Amino acid sequence: SYTSYGPLAYEYGGYEIWAANPILVVNAGPVVEPVRPALPGEMTVASLNMYRHYDDIDDPATQDEIVSTAEYLARQTKFRRYILDVLLAPDVIGFQEVENLDILTALAAEIQTADPTVSYTAYLEPGNNNYGMNVGYLVRDTIQSVTVTQLGKSDILVGWGYPLFDHPPLVVEGTWVGDGGSSFDFTVMNNHTRSLGGVDDPYDDFAREKRFQQAQSIATKAQDIQTLEPNTPLVLVGDYKAFQFTDGYVDVVGQIRGEVNPDHNFLSGPVITSPTLANAIEIVPDDQRYSYLYQGTHQVFDHALISRAARPFVVEQAYGRGNADSPGILITDGAIPDRASDHD
Repeated sequence: SYTSYGPLAYEYGGYEIWAANPILVVNAGPVVEPVRPALPGEMTVASLNMYRHYDDIDDPATQDEIVSTAEYLARQTKFRRYILDVLLAPDVIGFQEVENLDILTALAAEIQTADPTVSYTAYLEPGNNNYGMNVGYLVRDTIQSVTVTQLGKSDILVGWGYPLFDHPPLVVEGTWVGDGGSSFDFTVMNNHTRSLGGVDDPYDDFAREKRFQQAQSIATKAQDIQTLEPNTPLVLVGDYKAFQFTDGYVDVVGQIRGEVNPDHNFLSGPVITSPTLANAIEIVPDDQRYSYLYQGTHQVFDHALISRAARPFVVEQAYGRGNADSPGILITDGAIPDRASDHD
């Protein structure tokens, strides 16, 4: 960080202090900070955007990237380290931006080789993304009676005729048996919504409409689940490409939660989710409320939205640190977990 004084000026789209006497202050500290270990009787659910995690095989059905074998294997090792050493082997992990089921299956095998006590099963259903990016899961053997369902793959963006979801929501239902204590049923929905790119375009409302219609659709799907199973804890994880508050164009998280102010948004619709979903970011300490850095700005893009049935059981939300705060050049260094992705 810099300590300085000088006049405040504006150029290139932002405010700057034109320093008269800059002093550089380096605050060194740990970049990798694991979450705390789960206590007996605690189930853990994680979400991780894998930052365009492709393998080294060409998929002729998509416009996928083909990375070198060395880069692919290095990133697999980084994810194994991040899952075991930073996230501490959650019971359920929802992934975004992963190419295929084979990658997650291979990752599960690598994890079990490194720690034979940790056994995962991989799940993934291909979506509509032209570049082969999908959402998927690793589910530990602490979960039984697993059912995975893709929702909304054939939904259409009204007014445009395109698929509504590049990455359709993926739902896992199961029974946590954990450490031999009392078992319970749960549902997790994994979401990856449209980015903010183009949302402020005054001549093209495609981005705004897609974000809005996706939010309404996810809210409808969440409402269907909690209406059918009102007593089953429901958690919606994922990379929402949206803040915990409105961006002024579309309040994606608010629309999904069922708490939105039409006067504060360019596009807004009826409240669908009732009872409303809570955002677990509200129980995270203020200085930890970020999962992503954009041009030096800390932001929350990755959220866990919880149903009324889930709220009494939610103890804590934490971010496994080591990605957002680490330099991108480390992404192919398989010897460390740092920068496995650009999201925590």
